Amino acid sequence: MFVWHLTTCRYIAYSAVALIAEVNTIFLHFRKLLQMAGVSFTRLLYRVNAAVNLFTFVSCRLAIYYFAVYI
Repeated sequence: MFVWHLTTCRYIAYSAVALIAEVNTIFLHFRKLLQMAGVSFTRLLYRVNAAVNLFTFVSCRLAIYYFAVYI
């Protein structure tokens, strides 16, 4: 859809916001891969990923959607 919006020059801002929200998905899937690999929840790698996941969730999903809807 993003390419279609770019070629037709419509809804580009909406598409950009949707793509920013997908940044969080990287860390969410990496967390699942760590769980499937049997990495302990107490390992530094898992904890760092959890912190980055939480940060990107707040900044890339909640803040962006709030900005898109209310401002």
